[in-house]
Amino acid sequence: MEKGEHGFHVHQWGNLEEGCKTAGGHFNPEGKTHGGPNKDERHHGDMGNIMSDGKVANMDYVDKVL
Repeated sequence: MEKGEHGFHVHQWGNLEEGCKTAGGHFNPEGKTHGGPNKDERHHGDMGNIMSDGKVANMDYVDKVL
């Protein structure tokens, strides 16, 4: 994992045979546009960014729609 920020989100399916390609789009049951985790208009699966030190990325997360 590279050092820095990484987008974090939930995809539609758990199929990771070809990475994100087979996992489908972001979880979006209401058909909204992409947005940050604190926006009213966003995919349910949009969870913002996590920060990595190049080895580890930790996240403590509570979401009102997910």
